Amino acid sequence: MIILVSGGKSNVGKTTLIRVFLSIFPGRFSVVKITPSLHYGEGVITDSGVFKSECIVVDSSTLKIDKKDTSFFLNEGAKRVFWVRGEKEKLNYYLSCLLRELDGDAIVEGNSFLQLRQPDLMFFVEKEGAEAKEGAEPLKVCADFIVINTGTTKFLI
Repeated sequence: MIILVSGGKSNVGKTTLIRVFLSIFPGRFSVVKITPSLHYGEGVITDSGVFKSECIVVDSSTLKIDKKDTSFFLNEGAKRVFWVRGEKEKLNYYLSCLLRELDGDAIVEGNSFLQLRQPDLMFFVEKEGAEAKEGAEPLKVCADFIVINTGTTKFLI
């Protein structure tokens, strides 16, 4: 099963929602974080393992940097964590490599995933009263659930 957590823009609560899932189901899900930017490098990094694909590199120190999404996922009980980063044009290639190697259930954070594959379940997270970035509306329409972050400790579904 692949669960996609997408959102209207940055800092709306996508990571927080994933942390909630992981705390309820510790050890069940791998988490894939997608960053469509070269600012952080290119390719797929993970915390451990041996892979056939040359685009997947083990680099646990990068994933464990304090207060980064990937460290939160590891600390909350993710089975494994993968960080896919690179130019938008290459993300599909990296995601395809990863999906061939991925075993078991996964939660994916990143709007780019829908260009490659339809998830089994999709959540769209938005912040109450905040305007979404351009291009987010089609994602909202595709979502199985729309989660509204009220800015408190509550999410509205």
